[in-house]
Amino acid sequence: MTDLFPWQRPQWRQLLSQQNQGRLPHALLLSGPAGLGKLVFAQQFAHVLLCKAPGERACGQCSGCRLIQANNHPDLLSIYPEETGKNIKVDQIRELILTLSQTAQRTGYQVAIIAPAEALNKAAANALLKTLEEPSGKVVLLLVSHQSGVLPATVLSRCQRIKFTGSLDANTWLAAQLRTLNISADADLLLKIAEYAPLRALELAQNDYLILRDQLLQHLVALTQKKVSLLAPVDVFLKQDLPSWVDAFISLALDMVRLHLGVQAQSLINQDRLLLLRQLTPVYSLSALQPLLTQLNRARQSLLNAQIHLNAQLLVESLLICWDMGKNPS
Repeated sequence: MTDLFPWQRPQWRQLLSQQNQGRLPHALLLSGPAGLGKLVFAQQFAHVLLCKAPGERACGQCSGCRLIQANNHPDLLSIYPEETGKNIKVDQIRELILTLSQTAQRTGYQVAIIAPAEALNKAAANALLKTLEEPSGKVVLLLVSHQSGVLPATVLSRCQRIKFTGSLDANTWLAAQLRTLNISADADLLLKIAEYAPLRALELAQNDYLILRDQLLQHLVALTQKKVSLLAPVDVFLKQDLPSWVDAFISLALDMVRLHLGVQAQSLINQDRLLLLRQLTPVYSLSALQPLLTQLNRARQSLLNAQIHLNAQLLVESLLICWDMGKNPS
């Protein structure tokens, strides 16, 4: 059975207390940035609800637990987009509602996990409202959201929100993971870059994010000094994790905005590269950074959208050209 992450313990204790007191809401919204393990939390809590002899955790031995381990529990329902980057469709929700309207096949709860909740299209969200407000029977709905701010107010008002954030425990956990994987990287820095989402920070470390960030930064600085050609390193960049490369570009551009605005160095995301950022920032005006960031964010969204088939080389080249066009005339 998967262990809880250390930064999730307060939320776990809260829900167990509510369950033990008979005050568990039938609709819970687990919200917070991606990379905090909210889906794992939802799955583990569903296991407790469906366990026949639960304590602090599911027992792992009863018939309910064995069915979950075999991915065959009839009263555990999971709704995800059919493809990464696509919406959760209204037909998926209608099928869920029909199942939940029937009596549980085993004695106890029916539990449904919907993730990510922001993938619900408008029709799907509207179809879910009545069940969120007043489900039939002993039903618990667990909505997992990385961007709860985009959810309709009608959905938000019908759920109890359980917020997830990183903590000091996350730093200890991440440092231990890096040691285990024999990755030499600064856990504090990775957490800051990942907005304190430790699973995202670990993913960055495994994708050599700091190396690719430094390669990009050094190339941009060399361009300002006219030491390299604009598109010379494209083949190198294409061998790297492209979403991480775009994230690094966004992070550097945002730090340049902060420097233009006089933000203190300790507030920078990439404060370990302050000297290079200070070399770079004067050659790029604040007004030129906005269209660059717009292009970078569009590229990031396109990479997340499975329905868009991208030419990776064209994407990298277009972003470098966009960067070059925004430089101050020398």
